[in-house]
Amino acid sequence: MTLRRVVVTAIAEQDVRDIAAYIATDNRNAARRFGAEFTQAVERVGTFPGTGHPLLGDDRAILGMRVSSRFNRYILIYKQTEEGAVHVLRVVHGARDIQAILERLV
Repeated sequence: MTLRRVVVTAIAEQDVRDIAAYIATDNRNAARRFGAEFTQAVERVGTFPGTGHPLLGDDRAILGMRVSSRFNRYILIYKQTEEGAVHVLRVVHGARDIQAILERLV
């Protein structure tokens, strides 16, 4: 297993802060778990970058994976660069308009 360098973009970091703040309004412990499980998801994507699902048809340029089984409604959107690094582009709730979000990314 090769661990790839993972870059979390500023907007993805803001997504995580916003999601954690939203969760914390009901449950601070759950918000902390979300942060920890997001960190684990970043480690997973660095170790296994090809395991995500294509979000643009069959094009594997941009992939998505659930943050965790507990926070399965939240999707980590990422891409692998030509240099082999992984860039986490966004973290969004699955009920959002993923296609519109992707259009702004590409």
